[in-house]
Amino acid sequence: MSDPFALRPPAVPLGLPARRLRRKSTVHHRPPVSDRPRDGGPLGSIRRTWSPASSGQKRTNFQGESAARPAASGNAQNPHVSRYGMQATAKGLLPEMRSLQRCATALARRPDGSYANGVQVWATTRPRRDGAPASVAYFRGLQHCGSPWSCPVCAARIAERRRQEVQQAIDAALARGNGVYLVTLTFPHRLEQPVGELRDKMAKATGRLRSGRRYKELKNCFGMFGEIRALEVTRSGFNGWHLHQHVLIFTQHPLPDLTRFRRKLYVLWATACKKAGLNLPSYQHGVDVQGATHAAAYVAKWGFADELGKAHWKRAAGDHYTPWELLARATAGDRDAGERFREYALAFKGKRQLYWTKGLCDALGLAAEISDQACMDLVPAGAEQPQLLLVMDVNTWHLVCYHEKRDEVLAVARDGDVRELKLYLNRLRSACFSAGGQRYGPREDWEL
Repeated sequence: MSDPFALRPPAVPLGLPARRLRRKSTVHHRPPVSDRPRDGGPLGSIRRTWSPASSGQKRTNFQGESAARPAASGNAQNPHVSRYGMQATAKGLLPEMRSLQRCATALARRPDGSYANGVQVWATTRPRRDGAPASVAYFRGLQHCGSPWSCPVCAARIAERRRQEVQQAIDAALARGNGVYLVTLTFPHRLEQPVGELRDKMAKATGRLRSGRRYKELKNCFGMFGEIRALEVTRSGFNGWHLHQHVLIFTQHPLPDLTRFRRKLYVLWATACKKAGLNLPSYQHGVDVQGATHAAAYVAKWGFADELGKAHWKRAAGDHYTPWELLARATAGDRDAGERFREYALAFKGKRQLYWTKGLCDALGLAAEISDQACMDLVPAGAEQPQLLLVMDVNTWHLVCYHEKRDEVLAVARDGDVRELKLYLNRLRSACFSAGGQRYGPREDWEL
């Protein structure tokens, strides 16, 4: 069966200006010719060219007039950069990732191979971290790439689910009287080193650290029975890529002397780094050990950055930038940031972001860890009584994606008012042209 989202550039209908159908890429910040999507784009991609915040780009407003998008300020801290806007930039930067091209636009497949008839719009409430309720809206019935590295839409959902799982592990361990400690491992690096090279060498050093006899003796000495590891990556304009590994270490009993543990661990880590071809880390910066209170507070930042939705304005420490901030800067027109994000996404494609040692879930009495892709199929973490507002037909969904209105649809749906959502979608159907240059008109069953 043909893919309803395998769009191709349509012929220009008579009487319709050609500029309404052609999306002109920005004259700056363009990927190399070999990296640009081919005519028509990969399957599932609504946007056929990459145009991050291009100045003067034509759009159609609800009055049917040609409206120019405001020129980008070039400031990566622009609070109006959305996850879907960042995802559109990521799709342009990474045309070879087919699952990303289809993510959050292509309809989900049924078990028999056919496509769903529409897109579901759900609304619910869930508690914020301060305990206050927050309204949330989301789509269901779509394909998702499930990538925590290259997709801001999927990464946000996965991050929240992982944060909840790791917090449950910390709470369970402390309730049992175990010790929980946050260990940070890092190493010196240089500006010219590519992130892929640093990733491979760090993986080699991590393997040497944990496979040796001396590390087993360290585990027995301090009663270590499990670990949760995560990798965090930042970029600095002065020192290049910076990789550091955060490790939650679970011990049978609280450790009375963290300094002794840190010294022994540093000797093993420094030896592993040297054998892996890395520069020798210093004792001051190479290994850091914090107690359970600090571990619980820091867990949300592991590799995902605290509240990924605010990554476009929330900066890493000092002059370092998180990958999501690089993507936000690329969306605002920063070419170098886009190249750096592409390098990062390709280097970590298919890699695990969070790793639990075997048997840790059973030891703490927790359910088994689920995959990143499975996280996307679940209701958002902490959601209370989700409500199905409506099922959007395929034509309406095409309009929403083609005119980049997904954020606006969710903003309207967040209040849970079905009437307002139907009115909004009917205005969209009445005022905006489809990819084929036609107006669908309001749905009679949505008229109120």
